[in-house]
Parts: sequence; structure tokens; C-alpha cells
Amino acid sequence: MQYVVPALVGAVTAVLTAFATFGGSWFSYDNRNRELDIKLFELAWGIYGSVSDNARVEEWAAGVLGRYSGVPFPPRREGQSESKAQTSEVARMAALTDVTLFPCAANADGFARGTGAALRADLLGTRRWGDVAISGAVIGEAAGLSLGEVLVVFDAGHPERNDVPRLLDDLRAAPALAGAAIVRQAANTGDLTPWRLSVVVCVPARPAGGP
Repeated sequence: MQYVVPALVGAVTAVLTAFATFGGSWFSYDNRNRELDIKLFELAWGIYGSVSDNARVEEWAAGVLGRYSGVPFPPRREGQSESKAQTSEVARMAALTDVTLFPCAANADGFARGTGAALRADLLGTRRWGDVAISGAVIGEAAGLSLGEVLVVFDAGHPERNDVPRLLDDLRAAPALAGAAIVRQAANTGDLTPWRLSVVVCVPARPAGGP
């Protein structure tokens, strides 16, 4: 029996050595696989994030990303047309002049929900203006406006003054004013204002959502 123990120990040692060798090889193999998986994921992500004309390549990239992340990735082509349309619309509006609408003291109550909201919609509907904002500031009697008047104010030294005739035309045609307003213009020759084109609307209040 004295030879059995060394023999048994030797056998166990051999088995453990074999397992260690196999484990090390498997660990190296597994590591290499992980490195390949990471590179494959990076390649797919690069393709998915770029603009490609090859639908099959895009589908492959989306499939790889979904398989390795567990999160479904739709082919980018499905969202490209909408994304391009949104980008185009933002670029179009950025090139246009912004307008700010102000109420006068006579129609300040409910202006943002009534007359102001309706006039804003009319101007945006022409697709000839950028952002059309409604200001919470009220222009008092110092502006010299009478009820039934609309005043376009622009900074005399700024190029948006060239857009004033077009804005006057759009205001006169706006259903929100229903042709009941006298529309005129005034140049600001003093300090520059933070607004591109200002429109002081002093017409009878229009109820929210009303005709």
C-alpha cells in the first residue's frame, strides 16, 4: 500500500495539472472570443452610427448590436426619413426671422390663449417666419396705440428691417386680425432690442379658441 498513496497523489496531481492546463487554454480561448466580440460590436456600432446606403449592412449591424446588448436595434433606415425631415425643418426655421408678439394694456387679459395664440398660428402657417413667441410683457399707453391698431417695431440698423414689408402683408392677411386692424411700422433708432421683429397687437380681445 505504500506505493498506492504516491501513485494516487501523482494521479491527482496529473489530473489537476490537466485541468489547470485545460482551464488556462479555455480562459485564453474565452478571452480571445471576448476580444473578437468587442471588436465586432464596435464595428457594428460604427456602421449603425454612420449614414449608409447599404440596407443589408445596416440590418446586419442592427442585428449584431441587438444580439450582444439584449436591446432591439431597429435598422436606422426606418428612422432616417423622419430624422432628415426634422433636421431639414430646423435648418429652414433657423434661416428665418423670429417674431415676438406683445399685447397692449387693453387686451392683455387672455392674450396668450386668445388673440396671441391665433395670430401666432397664422404667422407660423405661412412658413415664412422662424420662431413666433408670445411675450408676457404688456406695452402700455406710452406706445401711442389705439385699440384696433397693430404696430411692427424693428431696429433701424439691423438687416431684419428688410423683412418688415412681408410681415406687414402677413399681418394684414391674418384671420386672427380679421382685417379689423390698422397695421403700421416704426423704426427703433435707440438702443437695440433683444427681439428681431416686435409686433404690438392692440386689437379687441379674442376668446381662447374662438373665431
